[in-house]
Amino acid sequence: MYKLLTHNKKINRLYNLIEFDPQKSFSAVFRNNPEMVKGRFVLIIDGVDDIYPDNEKIDHFIDNLLKMISSYEKIEWFKLLLTCSPSKWRMFLYRMQNNQMLKSLWFDVLFQGMDDEFINIPQLKRKEIKMVMEKNQFDQTLDELCFSHPDIMDFISNPYELHLFILAYKQNNTVSEIDLLNQYIKNTILSPPYSSEKFIIIKSFFTICDFGRKCTEVRKENLGLSTVMLIAYNDLIEKGILYEYSIHDIYLSIITYVRFTHNVLFAYYLVNIMIKENGLNIDFLKHIINDYDNIPHLQCNILKYTIKILFKEERVELLKNIFSIIEKDKLQKNTPTFNMPCYVLTNVLWTEMRKNKKIRGILIPCYAQSETGRILYFERFFDIDSLLLHSGEDLDYYLQYDQSIVAKQYVNYMRFMKHFLSKDKEQCKIEYENILTLESPQGMNSLNSAYYFIPQIIYQSVYENAINTNVLKEVYSMSYKLLHDGIQSKFESPHFEFAMIFALNYGRMNTEIIDLALYIFEKYDLVDLKLSCFFQFFLLVYARALLDMGEAKKAFEFYNQVKLKNINIPENMKYFFQIRLLIIKAGFLIKMKKNKKALRKLDKIKVFSQMLNASYFYEIAIEMERSILEE
Repeated sequence: MYKLLTHNKKINRLYNLIEFDPQKSFSAVFRNNPEMVKGRFVLIIDGVDDIYPDNEKIDHFIDNLLKMISSYEKIEWFKLLLTCSPSKWRMFLYRMQNNQMLKSLWFDVLFQGMDDEFINIPQLKRKEIKMVMEKNQFDQTLDELCFSHPDIMDFISNPYELHLFILAYKQNNTVSEIDLLNQYIKNTILSPPYSSEKFIIIKSFFTICDFGRKCTEVRKENLGLSTVMLIAYNDLIEKGILYEYSIHDIYLSIITYVRFTHNVLFAYYLVNIMIKENGLNIDFLKHIINDYDNIPHLQCNILKYTIKILFKEERVELLKNIFSIIEKDKLQKNTPTFNMPCYVLTNVLWTEMRKNKKIRGILIPCYAQSETGRILYFERFFDIDSLLLHSGEDLDYYLQYDQSIVAKQYVNYMRFMKHFLSKDKEQCKIEYENILTLESPQGMNSLNSAYYFIPQIIYQSVYENAINTNVLKEVYSMSYKLLHDGIQSKFESPHFEFAMIFALNYGRMNTEIIDLALYIFEKYDLVDLKLSCFFQFFLLVYARALLDMGEAKKAFEFYNQVKLKNINIPENMKYFFQIRLLIIKAGFLIKMKKNKKALRKLDKIKVFSQMLNASYFYEIAIEMERSILEE
């Protein structure tokens, strides 16, 4: 490398590694002449340790490397990939420990902790995946793919897994994560040479760690590697399946541990081995819930891949009874270790059912009959994004097995929203009149109370242009009751009030929005809610109301507080939520005369609205687009 660099001094991008010169920086040329950027530049330095024999030159090299990295701040077309030993990585850490700017330029790197935690793989960005799909002439857009397969992004963000995905799609038109993982394992663990030996090593690994119940790593010495096995073991290391790390032990000794490189690979292979040994039945699923109760993350991964395999193999009878593994009395428990598997179970179910309409049609009636199924699948994790696509029959089944006031209010709300978003005013009126015949909620939880009021607020504000004062009085009375009775805590998210404000936003009831927002600021401690998507949307709705009321300065103060990059939107309402966010953001962009950016937001709204069959949102986007073009 040294010879390459010294004999090519004119290639600034390389020579700056030896003697960094800001005046000749490769990045400066393109920063000053952005029109010259025609593609992407990736610099790979494989083995920083091997470039120079002594540490003094390595020190100098690392200094120059960090200067060069700094010069590429906010330049997306440049990527640097490097490998080095933990001892050399510590040289980087030493220089970066007090420099937050330098730290921010690295992807997913931990700057403290065990040596083995330093390993990282840069994930592909959405626009990069989109570019690859367009280049390979996919017949689906990335948005359409992600809607029908909500979990696909987690998989194809990994460069090698994207490569497998493209090959599988071209050959079999498949996007199944199970198919892709199977192909990955066949290409690595079960591929010659030494496929039998590699399989034995992996099986031995799981036996030693007690199938993940004891730990997720094993001592290398416990694997009992013979000469032939050692060759197979090294192949697993080279193919990136396993990696090893060493730590100092007592009496000046060193212990070498072995782990899987990816948690996904560990969990998926573990599931396959356990199914092979135990069989795939309800007892096996209960065994997962009970035996891995103290390891919630692993428990969830095992549960997730087991359900995916059930769908892949179309094991319908098992899927019908899936909720029997959750004990009804435990649903009332609020412990994270129990809620997590409940959430994962339900999330994976509707994700897989969104892909497979045939199995969905069989399972929905069964889940409606199960009390646990009704609570988890319908009430807690209902697929809002598919509300207009195939939810009418779902709600009919639900109501068939639950005739309580709470169930009727819930179904009435869902049906109203279905008709409202599809622009069916007559059906909205029917559901609106139905809700008025039901009892007002008394002592219910915040969401059940919201279901009663939302249809009234939306119908009156959108179709009658005014809200009945008695309804507003009831809303404030319910808000007081929920807080006073301890159903909502002042230190937790005010779900009821947020829901009321989101409903008022449809009819642009700005005065009412501002009044209720001020009530929330007064009554609730919102400090810990900054990463909540509902809190961020609340700020956005409040800012838009202030803007409509002519308080532009104050509106932009709140608008600038909205931070949407690091928040997690629940998967079951991802697109529905994003559309509403984009509508408000587009409105602010129009106000700021940033029409090109606003039009891009509106294009996205139209795409998402068409995927959801939500003509209400689509027409709003068209109307806003028309106003920009006319101006």
